[in-house]
Amino acid sequence: MPRALQTTTSEWDQISLDGVEIKKHIVISRKMKFKSLDAFETWLVQHIADRIAVARERLILARLDGNAPEGGSVVANAGIDAANIKTNVEYSDAGIRSIMALIKGQGSRTIYANSTTIWSGLVGIEDGKGEKLFVPDSMGDPIVQGRIYGAVVKLDENLADNAAYFGIPKKLLVNDYTGTEIFRSMDPKTAAEIILGYTLVDAALENPKSFVKATFT
Repeated sequence: MPRALQTTTSEWDQISLDGVEIKKHIVISRKMKFKSLDAFETWLVQHIADRIAVARERLILARLDGNAPEGGSVVANAGIDAANIKTNVEYSDAGIRSIMALIKGQGSRTIYANSTTIWSGLVGIEDGKGEKLFVPDSMGDPIVQGRIYGAVVKLDENLADNAAYFGIPKKLLVNDYTGTEIFRSMDPKTAAEIILGYTLVDAALENPKSFVKATFT
């Protein structure tokens, strides 16, 4: 299904998102099936769904970086604009403000980073008065860690140390063609049960300048 990106003119650039298949499966032997509890099989299904969710997120990150996700190919202009990929950024007030200034578009801003980047880097940044930019979150959400200049800081352990994505989430178009589906089948040779999780998904930025990828020093 094609998606459209608006340019700075009155024209539109078309981006074709063919979809990337994500498949995860588990094989349960006949012996194990008879010995296992129903709760164990329920846990296996949830485990498959969780693995698919991680693979889906990695696909989105690959699209943001302009790379080919596993099982897919590169989609031109689907990721972050080259001018919005910053390296050697200092953990400083000026560094954060320079990143925020590059983000274009309307909507709430979000910062995605892993725990090392958040707690060893972002949390320690101070403004010119010596006050911390990072305001811890008090809502108890395990993903939301706090805020910087009003932008929500979210924990994402799929990211590398000292790398963070700053952007407007609603500008990221994620097309879930099927949602996550669970299929069960039996191997006719071994009578083992196969539990397969499947989804078809793809993603692209509506505005390539709506996100910034920053690598800190």
